[in-house]
Amino acid sequence: MPSKIIFLIKDYLFSIQAKLIFFTSLVVIIIMSLIGYQTIRKERNILLEHIQAEGVILAESMAIPFVTALLYEEVGLVEEAGLLDHYIERMMKKSHPDIQYALVLNPQGKVIAHSELKEYGKRYRDKLSRKAMDSWQTLIQPYHDPNRKIKGLDIATPLNIASKRWGTLLIGLSLARVEEEIAALRGKIILIGIVITSLAVGGIVLLARSLTGPLRDLAQKMDTLNLQYLHLDVVPKGRDEVATLQRSFLWMLDRLKTEEEERRNTETLLARTERMASLGRLSAGVAHEINNPLGGILNCLNLLAQDNLPREKKEEYISLMQDGLKRIQKATRNLLDYSQEQTQDLIPTDINTVIDQALLLVRYLIEQKGIKLKKDYSCSCELTSVLLDRHQISHVFLNLIVNAIQAMDDKGGILKITTRSDNGYCRIDISDTGKGITQEDLEQVFEPFFTTKDVGEGTGLGLSVSLGIINSHGGDITVKSQLGQGSIFTVTLPLQTKS
Repeated sequence: MPSKIIFLIKDYLFSIQAKLIFFTSLVVIIIMSLIGYQTIRKERNILLEHIQAEGVILAESMAIPFVTALLYEEVGLVEEAGLLDHYIERMMKKSHPDIQYALVLNPQGKVIAHSELKEYGKRYRDKLSRKAMDSWQTLIQPYHDPNRKIKGLDIATPLNIASKRWGTLLIGLSLARVEEEIAALRGKIILIGIVITSLAVGGIVLLARSLTGPLRDLAQKMDTLNLQYLHLDVVPKGRDEVATLQRSFLWMLDRLKTEEEERRNTETLLARTERMASLGRLSAGVAHEINNPLGGILNCLNLLAQDNLPREKKEEYISLMQDGLKRIQKATRNLLDYSQEQTQDLIPTDINTVIDQALLLVRYLIEQKGIKLKKDYSCSCELTSVLLDRHQISHVFLNLIVNAIQAMDDKGGILKITTRSDNGYCRIDISDTGKGITQEDLEQVFEPFFTTKDVGEGTGLGLSVSLGIINSHGGDITVKSQLGQGSIFTVTLPLQTKS
């Protein structure tokens, strides 16, 4: 059972429906992913531009009081760095929710004010600080603090009046809020993408079924197609490619039905032609079967005409005349049965009896050539029988037996007929000790109109017609032969167990 399930799964995976669903779903997923990526990227850029603009406004607006404070310190109006620390403290508390740090560097890179007191007096020589101090315009630089896992923006603006520069104001803005908003947006987009993708895949599945369903139904009905009647219960609907395929298949069935009828008519004609030819070949034997009893009857009539014939002799001659007439009746009945045109009627039949009836028609030919007949009927018909048309099969055996007789010369030979049961089949061997068949001719013996006999002895249709009859019974005919040693024709027919 598991192997069957695996086979069905593999069969489905390689179907057009599965491929259509897979590739279209993949396209939908890729498109939704690209749309989501572009949406998130665009939203991130908008948020970054917004926070950068706020940071620049904050830095440049705070630069004015910081420059004023530095100017006052330079002229001695205020204490050194006191006012700067006050501005930084106020900015950290109220100015911006995302601000992480604020500091002022003098032109030499020394911290003269910082939101963290422990940083006061340090000299910053890092790349970010040097670049900020070298710039005479507001500069935005991204930064990353691995210790606190914070990504942010460092906004630096020069503290100067004209060419006079007192230092640089640096403000650090965290991007945590941006990342949180982006994460929330990403979750919404993924959820929306899953919903849209599911709906799209569901629609694709329905579309795939609507497209491949008629094809699958057509394939299933093709599997149950009755080859004898060639009829398929399919009604094409619509004008799409599937309906066109259905109509084409129905048209093909009509053509096959017509050709099958023509083939059967041709087979019937060939069988009739071969039967007439066989009747001609059998005429001498039948004439002998009739002529001999007629001679005996005529002789008995002459003796009965005598007046002084004893009563016992008269009764004996009358009995002989009755036997002779029965022989004539039997010979003519067999000949009439063989020549009659009949439809195929398959019934359980004793194959050995059919062979014996065929042998009765050629008994004269066997005796005339001095051929020794051997029979070995091992196929027990008490328990099994063969479902066949007795009339058609009799024609096959008669044709094979006559061919075997003709293959042996006038010096006689051995004609052996054996029947045996083998794995649900009845196998009939008809062998002769004749001249045999060449390997080249063996490949053509079942072809119509092929014959190795002299002109007037054969039509070349016997084996071809016989093979067609046996095939229609679900069997087969094979041949083995060697030059100078004879041939063996084997007929195989399916057995039927008697109930």
